[in-house]
Amino acid sequence: MAPPPQLHEPVILTGIGTDAVNSFEDLSGLCSNRTSPKPEFDNPYDTLIEACDNVPAQIQKAYQTHRITRNANQRDRLLAPEFPGVTIDYILQELEYTRGSSVVKYAFPDDAPTRSEAEIDPRNCLVFWARPTMLVMDLIQRIQLRLKDLAPNLWLMPRENLHLTVLEITHSTTPEYVEMLVDRMRTALGTIVNHPRTHRARLVKPLLSFDAAALAVSFVPASGRDGDEYTYHHLRRDFYKMSKGANVGVTSRYIVPSAHITIARFVTSKDHETNGVVDPSKMKKWMERVWEINEEIADWDGEWIVGGERGLDCRSGRLWYGGGQTVVKAEGF
Repeated sequence: MAPPPQLHEPVILTGIGTDAVNSFEDLSGLCSNRTSPKPEFDNPYDTLIEACDNVPAQIQKAYQTHRITRNANQRDRLLAPEFPGVTIDYILQELEYTRGSSVVKYAFPDDAPTRSEAEIDPRNCLVFWARPTMLVMDLIQRIQLRLKDLAPNLWLMPRENLHLTVLEITHSTTPEYVEMLVDRMRTALGTIVNHPRTHRARLVKPLLSFDAAALAVSFVPASGRDGDEYTYHHLRRDFYKMSKGANVGVTSRYIVPSAHITIARFVTSKDHETNGVVDPSKMKKWMERVWEINEEIADWDGEWIVGGERGLDCRSGRLWYGGGQTVVKAEGF
């Protein structure tokens, strides 16, 4: 059998969008975000598993340390006297303008031309998404309302668009390159998206995480019960292995120990300013609200079995804000 044709090098649209300037740094204290302590590892997710001796409690600790450290670092940044203000997502801002949002109308002249959404946001991706369960979506809705109460102009991820990225195959590229990848992977996609049916990973302990550009609800892999030996990080490892086995490269932006659902972004800085200037007192109240929310949800005793209820979704297209198209989707369980 002849080998599959070579893929062209992907066109990665760097420098577009707020996430282009994010630093996806591993703050678990165990390993760097892209290098392995053992070069023989073919799978980057094996790095953390090996560093934790394959012990679920240690893997959970790594995820917890990462998000707690990141929150502390971001709070210091946002409360610093020199903080320049929240990072507006200008792509999302223009998308909201074309959709008639009054929140962002101020940012555009009255005679501003309306571009198509494909022109505004040319970033095409190919991913595997886990959709949150009803219980998790209800929790997120409560958190979003608490944030919106203090920042009425905050953009909230619509309930139907909420997602957790289990694995990003590629991002910020052309539709043609994504379609080439889909064609190559198509015969394997059904097996990949159904993997969680027999390999169940629990996520627990929600926490509101944040930076200057967005807010997310993060979880950690469960430990302490029968079946928890297979963690969410093992699931990510398996998705990477199966995707590579389908003869595609994986150009994910990050492999840090994080399981998060983005729930809000900034399309204006008005909520945190006074007379057009960053207001330190408003930033202080913003941080206090985040910490209040985390105290409120600290006793949440639910769980999320990844793939439960709604199944894994292989998604392609312009999906940065929860859009795109389903390529193959598993049934929930």
